[in-house]
Amino acid sequence: MQTAPIHGESPDELIIALRAVSLDSPTLGIIFSSVFMDIPAISRMLETVPYPVAGCSSSGEILSTRSSGPVSELSATGCLMDPGTDSFRVSLFDRNGKDSYRFGEEIGAWGREQFPDPAFILLLSGLSTDGEAVIGGIASVFTVHPLIYGGMAGDDTSFEQTYVFTNGRYSTDGAVMIAFDRRTMNVEGMITSGWRGIGGEWRVTRAEGNTVYTLNDQPALDVYKRYLNLRDEDIPRLSIDFPLILRRADHSVVIRVPTRIDPVEHALVFNGSVPEGSVVTFSSSAGEEIITTSVGEITSHADRIRSADLKLLFSCAARYQAVGRRIGKEIMAAADIGDAPLVGFFSYGEIGNTETGRCEFHNETFTLVMLTQRREP
Repeated sequence: MQTAPIHGESPDELIIALRAVSLDSPTLGIIFSSVFMDIPAISRMLETVPYPVAGCSSSGEILSTRSSGPVSELSATGCLMDPGTDSFRVSLFDRNGKDSYRFGEEIGAWGREQFPDPAFILLLSGLSTDGEAVIGGIASVFTVHPLIYGGMAGDDTSFEQTYVFTNGRYSTDGAVMIAFDRRTMNVEGMITSGWRGIGGEWRVTRAEGNTVYTLNDQPALDVYKRYLNLRDEDIPRLSIDFPLILRRADHSVVIRVPTRIDPVEHALVFNGSVPEGSVVTFSSSAGEEIITTSVGEITSHADRIRSADLKLLFSCAARYQAVGRRIGKEIMAAADIGDAPLVGFFSYGEIGNTETGRCEFHNETFTLVMLTQRREP
């Protein structure tokens, strides 16, 4: 599969870049764009493009081939590619008031019908969307956990309105899914965080969805503030440096970041579910250690990364804020393996299958996806 990275700093520049690519016959595009770029305008302009494009808004854009460095802001970046038109499908979904789980069921029902053995790239918009519930709804229509990678759209960390879009359509509370036929497209991924726990374990003794009320039967907000020496006004500004490490019964691990507090209930609110009865550990940001750990894990996957035709990166916006420009070191560690371009964005949550095979909604991770078109025997 051939690829052609694109970048623009205005909607017009982006369309010019789309038309100037060296590919003879692109069949699919993916774009990640700042809301500064006017997403509705980009969507309208894409009506003139003769192949499907899937995209979402971002909180920083990533492109390994930029001479000024892989990270940009207030711009749009993406890639065109030429897989066979019978090897993928693209669809946009509006939530239309459904709860997140039922919305996931709708997306999953569509995805299940596309190919006998599909893999998915999923982009979600909507600040009230529960990413984990969407994934649970998708998984519920399959007999085994489907392979899903992707991210939650950003909006330059303004937390006002996020978008997904395709040719002529966009949604501020919806999803775009690319379904790939795994008989013709190999989809693999890796997830790393680098965060390390501090102190002992705490049991979630009362929780509903993404709200945690008590830890070890103590008010969760009070525990969090006391343990980390924080004040109400420090959250969520400093919470990106102190995520929780959640350990599931199957020993898989996900990261959860408090996004706001409930001062009346003394509760912590996350953008992913934290099940009652689960065990969590506090963690602390040590920027260079996080990068060193992730670079080591990236290197351990070098053989799989090297063979890819395209690398897609979904990296947490909070991770970018926590480690700053050092984030470029881990991006280029992946970009420098093999010849394929690396394209991505900083997200409000990442989606990916863990080593147990279960698809999870993550925070504060570096989630890398490798797309490789299978060669004819």
